[in-house]
Amino acid sequence: MFWLPQAGARLYRLRITRFVGDLKSQRVDRTSITIVAGAPMTEIDAIKEATANRVRLHRERRRRRLRCLTIEIRDREIDALVRHGLLDGEKRDDTAAIRAALHQYLDHTLGLC
Repeated sequence: MFWLPQAGARLYRLRITRFVGDLKSQRVDRTSITIVAGAPMTEIDAIKEATANRVRLHRERRRRRLRCLTIEIRDREIDALVRHGLLDGEKRDDTAAIRAALHQYLDHTLGLC
């Protein structure tokens, strides 16, 4: 099966040489194969590092019994957090502050505090 690189991919050539022959007669036939790889090692290392970081964060959340959810929140819900004093008005665009305010709201509402 042949691999075709994607458009814009950087290509690197690696030559592998195979020597076949008789050492006594000092006759050697040489054949070579060219291998083309699609990503330089620095990009592969970056992908591996990002994957390891994602797994590490997942395991850390699991130990702390947390789940990672992505939610959409409306501006009027942020306004309500500010009105109830759970969020400082100047931090309405700070995702960490919004997350903390939502945790505080849920803890209070569910009676977990």
